[in-house]
Order: sequence, then structure tokens, then C-alpha cells
Amino acid sequence: MSKWPFRRFILSRVGNLYARIILGVPQCDLTGGLKCWRRKVLESIDLDAVVAEHYAFQIEMSWRGWKHGFSIYEVPITFVKRAQGVSKMSGRVVGEALVLPWRLRLQ
Repeated sequence: MSKWPFRRFILSRVGNLYARIILGVPQCDLTGGLKCWRRKVLESIDLDAVVAEHYAFQIEMSWRGWKHGFSIYEVPITFVKRAQGVSKMSGRVVGEALVLPWRLRLQ
């Protein structure tokens, strides 16, 4: 992660660790990067049952694919500091990411 503010770096690392521990998913980065899905995976997931609305959507989709027995392959990417615009990270977004792993696990 190149030139990220320390706060953003920690939020990413801790958020991923938190979700991984609760859900038991072997994937290292549940919230970032490019996601590519095989058609078979998407067809196996009940997309109407997906509840996440923000960044937690990435956590939920990865978890649902993994629960259906599909493999997850990660290709490292390097994020760079935002050149323009502002973050969409809000209290609501963070709150959803804190609650969603428990909601999924208790299903």
C-alpha cells in the first residue's frame, strides 16, 4: 500500500483481520482490490439475499462464494494515495462493516 495515510492503512488491516477472524475466511484482503467472478459462482449465490450496501459488499460476496465451496485467489495490487476527490468512508459504512460479519456468521 503505497503512500497511504497511516489511519487508512490501519483501518484496512484491522478491518480485514476482524472480518477474517469472525467469518473464518482464508482470504487475506476481503475489502479491497479487483474482484473477478466466474459466472458459476455468481449463479450459485442468491444475490437477492445480499444485504450489504457499502464496502462490506466485498466481504459478503467473498464469504458467500467461499461458503459455496469456491476457491478464492488473490493477486496483490498496490493502492496509491487518492489524487482527487474525497473518501466515502462514513460512520454508517464503518458500522455496516462491523456488524455484517456477525450477521453472516449467525445465519
